[in-house]
Amino acid sequence: MNIFVKNLKPVLNITLDKKSIITAIISATIIFLGFWNIKLLLPVCIIIVFLLSKNKNNYKFTLLDIGMGLLLLSESISALNSVASYNSIDSITRVVIISIFYLFYKTAFKPENNRKVFYFLFILNTTILLVFTFIYFQMFVSDLKENGFHDLNNFKHLYLPLGSPNNIWSTIVLLLLPFNLIWFSYQKTKASKIISAIVLTLNIFCLIISFSRGIYLSSILFLISFNLLSFKLINLKKRLLFNGIIILIVSICVYPVKNSVLTTLSIQKTTSQNRSTEGRLSRWQHAIDIVKEKPILGWGQENYIRALDRAPYNAEDAVFSSRTNNTYLQLLIEKGIFGLLAFFSILLIAAYVIFRSIRNSHLSNKEKTHIVVIGACLTAYLFRELTFSTLFDDSSAYLVFFILISLFTPYDKTLKEVFIPTTLKKSLVPVTLIGIFYVSYINVNQFFTNRYNEKFITALSTNDTLNAKKNLDKALQLFPENTALRKHKALLLSQNNLVLSLSHTQANFVQLQHTNKTSLNTAVRILEQLAAENPYDDEVQHNLGWLNWSLGKTDVAGDYFDTATKQNPYNHVYLISRVLHKISTKNYADNLVIDDLSKAIRYSPDILESLLIKELSLFKPIIVNLAINKSIKELEAIVKETNNPILKARLACILMKSQPSKALELLNDVTMALPNLSRPWVYKAELVTSPKEKEAFYNKALFLNGGDYYAHLSYANFCTKNKRAKEGVLHYKKALDLFKNIATPSNRKNNERSYYSTVNNSYIPEELIYYATPDIKATTLFDYFSNYYIENENEDGKSFYRNLSLQYKQKIFIGENKLY
Repeated sequence: MNIFVKNLKPVLNITLDKKSIITAIISATIIFLGFWNIKLLLPVCIIIVFLLSKNKNNYKFTLLDIGMGLLLLSESISALNSVASYNSIDSITRVVIISIFYLFYKTAFKPENNRKVFYFLFILNTTILLVFTFIYFQMFVSDLKENGFHDLNNFKHLYLPLGSPNNIWSTIVLLLLPFNLIWFSYQKTKASKIISAIVLTLNIFCLIISFSRGIYLSSILFLISFNLLSFKLINLKKRLLFNGIIILIVSICVYPVKNSVLTTLSIQKTTSQNRSTEGRLSRWQHAIDIVKEKPILGWGQENYIRALDRAPYNAEDAVFSSRTNNTYLQLLIEKGIFGLLAFFSILLIAAYVIFRSIRNSHLSNKEKTHIVVIGACLTAYLFRELTFSTLFDDSSAYLVFFILISLFTPYDKTLKEVFIPTTLKKSLVPVTLIGIFYVSYINVNQFFTNRYNEKFITALSTNDTLNAKKNLDKALQLFPENTALRKHKALLLSQNNLVLSLSHTQANFVQLQHTNKTSLNTAVRILEQLAAENPYDDEVQHNLGWLNWSLGKTDVAGDYFDTATKQNPYNHVYLISRVLHKISTKNYADNLVIDDLSKAIRYSPDILESLLIKELSLFKPIIVNLAINKSIKELEAIVKETNNPILKARLACILMKSQPSKALELLNDVTMALPNLSRPWVYKAELVTSPKEKEAFYNKALFLNGGDYYAHLSYANFCTKNKRAKEGVLHYKKALDLFKNIATPSNRKNNERSYYSTVNNSYIPEELIYYATPDIKATTLFDYFSNYYIENENEDGKSFYRNLSLQYKQKIFIGENKLY
């Protein structure tokens, strides 16, 4: 420790005493640990409470105290008012931790020595993060080029530095900028200035390679805000020098990626940019409509998804999003007007502190400049939050934002100096500790609940019913009201107790067999309770339809299917359920069935390769043909009118067999407009004749989505046709492994709704999604494997797959077997 301190002194140009070292240790823990998981800092809060209790100075009640108090009050009211209180655990935990850190830094940031130590530690962490970001970007660009892609803008969704989505990570990098600038201002030696300049350059480069319009505009606003706020602090010569250096650094950083930067700055040049802008505007308007439902206190912390259930965002080509992409609208939805005003109170107080400090003659120009830098960054960040929400969604952004707010505490306005008697301090400590321990307790419960839930999912996927039940019961004991866990209970009760088979050889086409009527009735009761609490959960309505149908309540089942489809009209499986229900009960008009089936094909054209359509074509060939033709006509009309690339890709998929040349022409348009979509490359590979082109297109598809079983299946077929048996077997096995992990469209929504991992296939019966998905042709594959292992003189492999081949001649493959 002494050696470290001795070497650190000349670098920081400070004197380290005992208090500074304690502050440094706590700061290092907050920065290096809290940046990745803020919950791990709860034990640090206990230490801080004890340190604060020993402070003998009077407490200075300030303006920022009011802002932090209002935020804490808002979060508490929001948690109590929440429509799903278990979703509030993370938010309450964060605000408790941040409030205690705020009180700590209110004291710790007072001496400039402590602030210097903090900046040094923060820069260490920042440098590591930026270096790893730079390395990851180089690897990402290399992979893109290797797969024949060059324009980086269209592939931002694949850029995941340190595992974070690009939009979130670039926002965090923006928040790191003031620390680099302030640290640079402290440097005295030439060497230290050069090192700081390199880190600052790396920071700017990592912002540029986000290729985010929001980040670029925010960065420009940062520079404008800094110049305006520092107008009287920095003379013209220094201002021109500063701006010139920044422009030079930006120019150097831009040069290697200039084409992508120019595309980003064009704002509306690419199809992706246009769709992104239109999608944001549409979602914002939709969010405003949701706000009207609960305007004062909102739906409760982290309950945007519950609000979305009430007023779903439905569009034919829309992708589910758990964000409004606007922090202020999301605040209004979750915490209402009161929550938004509480947040704005902190911002207004921070703005007041900035302007007050600039006019304060007792502060040095350097201190004022540091305040201006932080203020400019906050302005830029808050502008960024207009187009992408991270503050209350990402713990790292939340932590850094409030650290920046805490840096204003030495300059805050004291409203009153309060003497706190020793007896009151002693009584406040246990009260505060009880609060911290309670928050820790519910987080520990959440941790173990999640572990039990994960074990349940693993056991369920391997058909280990006993272990699945045991772990799920443990999870439910800890959080019995959790939506995801109760849905899992209904799924567990129906698994193996309700089996679906579809075949043209069956009189009613649909056969539902249940082995335990009591279990299914219990599942119905669970789902009915969930439906009563949230009648807008379309998946619950859909599953209740199938359970009631299996129990002989066909009319009730039809009503549930109609409700689910009305709530989520673009879910093709719901439409298929209505088709199957009408056909099986013989209570239908052909035109209604054709209408539902044509919509299902239009919304998910790959079902044409499914077992359901194959069997239905043998059972009701006229209806299927009419439905296909109707979907083609409707898609052709809308594509002609809108030129929508998503709908073009769907139309091409339907036309692949009947009009391959037209399908290829459409797909060429799609891959030109949206080269980041995986499936169009697979379809193109299946249509072109050149083996070299096929290989290239398959590789692009697999690069874009390595988790798509259909891409692996198609590529495996290509490999086997070209006598690359070993490679083909590997991709076939990959396809089979991925096939069992097919997720329902509501999977992500279920995760976001409940904060726990959910079963990928959440449909009852579980076979439904596999019937409505392109057929894996399991029996054919297992026969192929058997022959492959015969040729390789592997008797065990041959026997294993021969048995599987026989097994799946009688039933549908849903991936429940481990492969040899």
